[in-house]
Amino acid sequence: EEVNGLKVLRAEGQIDEEAPARLRAALAEHPAIDEVWLRSPGGVARAGNEMGRVIREAGLITRIPRGWA
Repeated sequence: EEVNGLKVLRAEGQIDEEAPARLRAALAEHPAIDEVWLRSPGGVARAGNEMGRVIREAGLITRIPRGWA
């Protein structure tokens, strides 16, 4: 979605083993993403770490908007 002129990918929900693959697919489908907004109650730590690597490799900014956890 576009927010204040930025293309934002909202990464929300439980982190499971398939989350890194879904993130890669979303970034491939939408290569012009400026920021990734995060909201998750947690999940599989290894998958979360892999998602972090994917985000760093893409050079993206992450944000946890006010009121999100």
